[in-house]
Amino acid sequence: MYGVVKQDSKTATFSLYGGLKPPEFTLQGPFRKNYMIISWKKINLQRYYRVEFDIARNYRYDDKWIFVKEDSGIIRGEDNSYRTKALLLANDYVMNIKVTIYNELKEKSSNAIEEGIRVWYSTEGLTKLSLYTEDYKIIVNGNSTFKNAITHTLFRCTDEKFNEAKAIYTTSESNFVYEDSNVRSGVRYYYYIISSDDEYKSIISEIRSRKVNVKSFLFTNLDTKEVHNFNLDISADFDTLDGKVVVEYLGKATADIEQDTRHYQKGSFSCLIKIDDMQVIDRLFKAEKVSYRDSYGNGFICNLMNKKISYNDRYDRYVRLSFDMIENDSSKVFE
Repeated sequence: MYGVVKQDSKTATFSLYGGLKPPEFTLQGPFRKNYMIISWKKINLQRYYRVEFDIARNYRYDDKWIFVKEDSGIIRGEDNSYRTKALLLANDYVMNIKVTIYNELKEKSSNAIEEGIRVWYSTEGLTKLSLYTEDYKIIVNGNSTFKNAITHTLFRCTDEKFNEAKAIYTTSESNFVYEDSNVRSGVRYYYYIISSDDEYKSIISEIRSRKVNVKSFLFTNLDTKEVHNFNLDISADFDTLDGKVVVEYLGKATADIEQDTRHYQKGSFSCLIKIDDMQVIDRLFKAEKVSYRDSYGNGFICNLMNKKISYNDRYDRYVRLSFDMIENDSSKVFE
């Protein structure tokens, strides 16, 4: 007997199913495409599905095994198959595949395949990448020897096991340069490229990593004594000279210090800031004088001007701030 019995009271619901049978599915290898479709038999009592599996990925350049996990989430309706989102590479093993079914009472049953199934096809090219830092950005150079039309997708993560890798750039050019300015200071980033030919071939480049150090800039509102650290913890781009934030010497800044022979400094800044900090930022720009000090100990009294705000599509709750900083008195001592 199958069915759901509900009492008149709204407080009791119980099942007479006697338990769900495990889902039936089989897989045969080797896989010869860069994707996989998992299919299973469906009966009336099965209402929801979820597919979980791991890909054991052996990177050819360092012989390290990395597991890429994928979860289909809840599949509803009449569907009885799932196409994987992660690209399968020529040296992958697909393993630990698990299909779970649910009924309308959220009872569940699972079935799994544990052994690895080889992904095998020939590839006719190679993609290499190199990294270097410049102006507080990480520059990625990609070079591919594939002859046919192919798509190259650049991935980045901070986890050396690549659990949180995200695609940040896609191109069909054989040789390309990508400037990654959305990086945090002191964090090591790992990059790799997956090159894919339609739905049949997919290969990964070697993995490279790089870390960039971004200086912090401390501004103090001398009117309100508020201190704000432009720590630029997500990204920054500066014009610099010998490691100092000095881009232009203005000479004599004002008529009242005409006899002063010192050179005054002007810096142009661009960085990402939190939207929640905007009130403090606005008061800095309204202040008559602001003290400035960077992580190297350089400091002076300055004005902040030419503020421009633009919204950033890559990060929620952040905006890009661009402004000029002009020194007006570096002879004063301040904390």
